[in-house]
This record gives sequence, structure tokens and C-alpha cells, in this order.
Amino acid sequence: SQIKIPPIHIMPDPKLNDIGKRRTALSSTWHKDNHSRDKMQQLRKNITNVFINRWKDSTVDTRLWTTFSQTKDTLSNNGYASKFLSYNARATNEYANAKYLAYCVNVFYSPDIAQFFAKRGYALDVDAHALSDMVQWIWRSAIRNGDEIWIYIPSARMRNLLKEWMERFK
Repeated sequence: SQIKIPPIHIMPDPKLNDIGKRRTALSSTWHKDNHSRDKMQQLRKNITNVFINRWKDSTVDTRLWTTFSQTKDTLSNNGYASKFLSYNARATNEYANAKYLAYCVNVFYSPDIAQFFAKRGYALDVDAHALSDMVQWIWRSAIRNGDEIWIYIPSARMRNLLKEWMERFK
């Protein structure tokens, strides 16, 4: 039998998504390299725009966002700062009312982990790992209650992974 997923509305705006068009955009290295620079300021403006202007029904209590810890403070804004949840968080129901999400990471294995397994002959599926982290994070939201959600995923890679995964359930 098919799994029925409540609607997930992915922000389609090309201007807001332009920041994440490169394969490694919004990765941990990208965040580190761009910390406190123009791209970080643009991403902060994009997140604020989405929560405040695009999703006018959203309130602080219905918002949820994530980034890497190294840029959390740089990207924070009073309109959503308190609703941060680490991208790899597990086992929390505290955000089950969040319907408006911003997933501002692009997950890759640590090079050390990838090398460790490669030396032992194991191939890692980096896309499956990234998708798993994202789906786990999304599951912390109102979707767990069967409610539809709206999500901003500026990374083209992560956005496409989610879209491809959702296509399997249509």
C-alpha cells in the first residue's frame, strides 16, 4: 500500500532559491567560507522574507528553521530566532505545530567519515544520507500530525532530493 504524505509546499521562487543553485551551496564548508559575508546577509534576508512576507499566516509559534551551528547567530532574526532546531535533531515533539519551515543546509558526509569507509571498501550514499537527515527534520514539524506544511529549501540539491522522494509516493 502507498504511504499518504500530507501536502508539502516547497517554495518555488527562483530569486529566493538562486543562492543555492551550486551543488555545494549551503554545505557546511559554504557556510564557513561565507560566514558574515554578503551571501549570509542575503540568506538571512531570504529567510526573513519567506517567514514575514511570503507566508503571512505564519507566526513565531508556527515557524521552524535550521542551519549549521556556526552560522546560526548570523542568520537569526527576532521573527524566528527562537524556533531554531538543529538539522540533525531527533526525538522531539516540541515543534509539532510548526507549519512554516526553512531548511538552510546542504548535508554531506564529513570527509573524514567518507575516507574511513572508502579505505575499507564501503561506498556511502551521500544523497540518501542527506535526504534522511532532511526528512527526519521535517518530521519534527506539523506534518507528524497530518497537517500540510510550507518549506523554504534554498539548496537546489536538497530541494531536488525532497521533490524526487515525494514523487515516489504519488
